[in-house]
Amino acid sequence: MLKISSLHNMETETALRLSTIAADSHLLESALANFPQQLEITSYPQLDDFLATVHESSYPQLILISQTRCDQYNRSTINQLLDRCPLARFLVVLGPLCAAERRTRNQWPVAWMVPEWAFLQRLQREIEVLSDQRPALPVTASLEEVARFDFESSAPQKHLGEAAIIFSPDAIWAKTMALIKDQSDSSIVCHNPHNLTKTLTDHPELPLIFDLDPLTSDLKVWLKSNRTLIAQRSSLAFCNWRSQRLIENSKAWGFQDCCCKLAPPL
Repeated sequence: MLKISSLHNMETETALRLSTIAADSHLLESALANFPQQLEITSYPQLDDFLATVHESSYPQLILISQTRCDQYNRSTINQLLDRCPLARFLVVLGPLCAAERRTRNQWPVAWMVPEWAFLQRLQREIEVLSDQRPALPVTASLEEVARFDFESSAPQKHLGEAAIIFSPDAIWAKTMALIKDQSDSSIVCHNPHNLTKTLTDHPELPLIFDLDPLTSDLKVWLKSNRTLIAQRSSLAFCNWRSQRLIENSKAWGFQDCCCKLAPPL
């Protein structure tokens, strides 16, 4: 067990207690560098170490668990954790190999899971919850509710964002991108490339956010046929795996850049 406290914790204000499990030095350093003076971190190498010692000290208000592969933690151990700390907030940070965890597994509630690239943003929100500055995300929250919690208030309320045309066969991903890009709910979401052609023609002023997955032969034909409509605006392509060949192809189709979904530009 490693206990880390800010130098300012001698102040009278009570420290927020954060316990991390299997977190690497990068996550620990980020938490210390970006968050409140009154943040106190206790770090454990494994979940079993935490369960064996948590009764010896004050219970943490927030528990951050790093997961680097699917099925890393078994259900019985997770149940022990929930029984031991029923009032704590939880944050399960998913590494790149766990990208599909929220869709293909149910070990953790989706409300607790966050990809590694969004860790700092979610940690800030959880600290705001613990400081009574925002409502908590319920453990039963849906993917859409999670997206709103993470992105809806990331910009000041007066900022309406930028409307865009968003294409994706994945309805959840498209809605999430709409929340990130546009707080005014004026973005246009398309799931069919045939409908997209008319939308691009009718709205030449709107930027395009385009999901390349799955890149079928029919979609490739559509991209080649509509290069002019893509290139005449600000257009970004998104994919699961950003290979050099796909980057080159996306530019040939008229996109300014091809971005990885695991770390989208915000």
